[in-house]
Amino acid sequence: MRIDVQLRAARQIRTARAWWLRNRDKAPEAFDTDVEAALELIADNPAVGFLINLRKRVRRVTLGRIRYYLYYRVHRDHLEVLSLWHTSRRPPRL
Repeated sequence: MRIDVQLRAARQIRTARAWWLRNRDKAPEAFDTDVEAALELIADNPAVGFLINLRKRVRRVTLGRIRYYLYYRVHRDHLEVLSLWHTSRRPPRL
């Protein structure tokens, strides 16, 4: 399934990746590996994420090793990535 990353989510991913590369020198590849794995997972099985907002149909998968949530929405012909958010923060406004 096609994945469209909203501009906001793309910016969040870039910012988080830059932080990760500056501060996690013992596992620099972990961020990219986990984000790519999460994207592959939801593309193969869109219903895998926990449904957090029924009305807006927003789902969330946890990237446990790097402690981020990936928020997305399933459409008939594509997935829409809404946000990448650290698990220690309040949930984003979606």
